[in-house]
Amino acid sequence: QMVLLRPQTSRPFRGVVAGPGHSEQWFDHRDLRLGRELTEARSAVLIVEPRVHDGDGDEGFVTQELLAADFSFLGLRVYEKLLARKLLRWHADVHPGIVAIQGHSGGSTTANVAVRLDDGWSALITDLDTDYLNASVGGTWFDETCFGVYLQHPRVNDFTTLEIPH
Repeated sequence: QMVLLRPQTSRPFRGVVAGPGHSEQWFDHRDLRLGRELTEARSAVLIVEPRVHDGDGDEGFVTQELLAADFSFLGLRVYEKLLARKLLRWHADVHPGIVAIQGHSGGSTTANVAVRLDDGWSALITDLDTDYLNASVGGTWFDETCFGVYLQHPRVNDFTTLEIPH
């Protein structure tokens, strides 16, 4: 599910693809993570509400099943953010060259990777970094667990190398 918050001002708007943190829903992100403020500042905010995102056994099960099949839940989350950016760029009211990505907590871990995989983002708004190995024996495996990204996490988390505002 995605929810688009639109400014009540003249267009074109800047765009923001937003990702809630674990156990947050779209309205939590709107109310607690700058959704209203960004909209008031003339940005269209497309909030991507992730599925199976409660830091529970279901998230761990999906994460482990995808990793066992040589995929990753993180990869799926990044793919969703890239699709959301395409939707915003194609929207008649959004300036196609000004689309940022924003995340909170678990949404930040996805944003931090997405901004590295595609140079079409105009800015990064993030509040967390990780080593992408958020798993424990007998405990929950979080969606950002990805062995390939784990090997690159120092580079992913080095925001000084980004060529966009962050």
